[in-house]
Amino acid sequence: MKKIADVYQKINFKLFSVLTSEKGQTAIEYALVAVLIAIVLVFAFKGTETGISTAASKVNSTLGASAQ
Repeated sequence: MKKIADVYQKINFKLFSVLTSEKGQTAIEYALVAVLIAIVLVFAFKGTETGISTAASKVNSTLGASAQ
């Protein structure tokens, strides 16, 4: 019976140390910040999508006209 109590105590200690550790919490915070930055960039570049496409078309037509 003592062996079961020792195993239970070790598991309990390990679980408590994992739950109170701040290493995982910091990694999650960095991941959330990265996701937030990615979302902001997606919405920021959504508006410039047509502008970039138009500029690329103008460059392409200018280069095509000068090659002829």
